[in-house]
Amino acid sequence: MSGLAKAFVVIVAFLSVGFLGVESALYKHRTDWKNEYDQLKSRYNDLANISTREVRTLQGEVREKQSFIVTKDSEVNTLKAELDRLAALNQDANQQLDRRHQENQKLQNNLDVITNQIEEKDKYIRQLNLRIDQQKSDLDVAIRDKETAEAQVARLTNIKNAHERDLEDLRKTFAKTTKELRDNELLISMLRDKGVDIESIVYGPPPPPIEGVVVAVRPIQGDAEHPLVLLSVGSNDKVAKGYQFSVHRGNEFVAKVVVEKVMPDMAGCRVLFFKDHAGVPIQEGDRASTRLP
Repeated sequence: MSGLAKAFVVIVAFLSVGFLGVESALYKHRTDWKNEYDQLKSRYNDLANISTREVRTLQGEVREKQSFIVTKDSEVNTLKAELDRLAALNQDANQQLDRRHQENQKLQNNLDVITNQIEEKDKYIRQLNLRIDQQKSDLDVAIRDKETAEAQVARLTNIKNAHERDLEDLRKTFAKTTKELRDNELLISMLRDKGVDIESIVYGPPPPPIEGVVVAVRPIQGDAEHPLVLLSVGSNDKVAKGYQFSVHRGNEFVAKVVVEKVMPDMAGCRVLFFKDHAGVPIQEGDRASTRLP
């Protein structure tokens, strides 16, 4: 016998022993089957009624559930349609978002270009500001130079007007001196006609042309109208005692002085007369010359 047949024999033996045991138990516990049947039937009917009511209840609940399911199916369909619509909208939104991203990238590129341009503009503006500051500084200097020039023009105008007045005075003085010279020449001619030796009267030959400057003015005690004048020229410049110098301030004649004391580099003079009776004082720095300017 094979192993499988042996296994079936063992199983059949066990089943036989089990069946004998069950039969023995049923015989031992045998009862009135009719009464048991009636009782079971009664219990079955009760259970059937209860089950019927429960079935009806459950059927009602099933109908409600089915109605609820239909409603939910409708809602699910509605939600599905809404979800499809939202999915379509989401797809459109994604496409728009992609377009926005592309546009944003373009805008970012444009922004970078504009930022670079702004930086270049700022750099150019800073350079312009520096140039403006420099031009403002130059303008301030030019304004100051203009003001200085205007002041100089005004000063030169005043000097010009003063020179014109001095020139007019000199013209008058020259006309007066010319008239006096002619009168003196006429007087000298008349004296010569009368036999007067003019050359023997005049002290020495005419002085050479010597130019000097007044370096000091000292009043003489008891003679305040004729102060002592010290000139910057002396014997080294061929100055001799008795030489007369005309003192001028600019182009204006001030006084006439005569040398009384000669030193190597200076000469002491006495005032012969002033330009007018008011006696315009001689000042240090006035020009002195043996010839008329």
